[in-house]
Amino acid sequence: MIIETVIEPMTGHSTPQPGPLARGIYALILVLFEVLIQTVAFAGRHFNTTKQFPISTATLVLSVELTKFALCYLAFCVQHRRLRFMPSPVFLLPAVFFVTANNLFFHCLNYIPPPTWNVLLQSRLVFAALASYVIVGRPLGRWKWLAMITFLLAATLAVLLYPEVGRFKPAYEKDKKDDTARSLWWVIAAVFGVTCSAFSHDSAEYVSKLCSRPITEKYIQLYFFSTVLAVTWAELKTNGNLLLMDMKMFFPLDFYLSILNLIVGTLCGLAVTSISTSRLSSLADEASFITAWISPLLFLASTLACWLVFPKQQGYPYAVTALIFVFMGIASFLFSIHTSPLSQEQRRVGLPIGQEA
Repeated sequence: MIIETVIEPMTGHSTPQPGPLARGIYALILVLFEVLIQTVAFAGRHFNTTKQFPISTATLVLSVELTKFALCYLAFCVQHRRLRFMPSPVFLLPAVFFVTANNLFFHCLNYIPPPTWNVLLQSRLVFAALASYVIVGRPLGRWKWLAMITFLLAATLAVLLYPEVGRFKPAYEKDKKDDTARSLWWVIAAVFGVTCSAFSHDSAEYVSKLCSRPITEKYIQLYFFSTVLAVTWAELKTNGNLLLMDMKMFFPLDFYLSILNLIVGTLCGLAVTSISTSRLSSLADEASFITAWISPLLFLASTLACWLVFPKQQGYPYAVTALIFVFMGIASFLFSIHTSPLSQEQRRVGLPIGQEA
């Protein structure tokens, strides 16, 4: 395996980054964990008799964020042999984006299945590019503009051509006649959710680079604020009844799926955040052919997972699946085209592990 040393154009400093093989492994892990999070979350609603989550999704998000904070705090105490840490307000903004994106993700699962959400989720590259331009100052070339347009086209096809989208709604809403307003609301929620998802990773990466504290302390800062925000929103949404749940919660399947949501959301969420902000978000990765295929592979993997776990659910026709995959593949490849004026020789130098600069 090779470690690449990337020269930052603004500072001129060299930074070791994962090589092609490492990026490929991280990309596969990211795809698997993302699909696992989405599938388990949707299963909690899909297998419920009332077709809704047996516990408030705000409470579920709070439980996940609190568990993340507890694990990171425990690792921090063991590693540094101290209990105190000083919260830094610079981590508040990424926490706002993370908590908002997670809550909107669960809300949108009331109306759309994972494959549709997954296509919409990958359109966050549009917002990630804009966020990178605003926050980090990365330039936008003509290829990235074309890639953003193609991603939006793929997302539009995913919404319009999925046969189940119009029928996904909680059981308690089936008597409501204002389908147009409801559809408009989940589309707005989805767009806002993927926007927050993009800004969360970019802002977390930017803040993490500015902060010189140990990695465990950085995650404590992030999840401390996300826990505070999550408990505030859960209090407002449930009117103070954080532990209010449907009695069917105590049937085995509902109970086990809720526990599984907590475990998967915590462990996989930590891994996805770490990989996204630390391993696959560098200057060299923008020219990586391996990471360019994360988006279409994630779409195919979630489609396959839904076909296996929810066989009675009507999904995309094969032709539509292929069409969306092609659009996402083209857009991902265009997005990966690097437009920096620095040459390859100026940007990176291959070093074996153990000989980092």
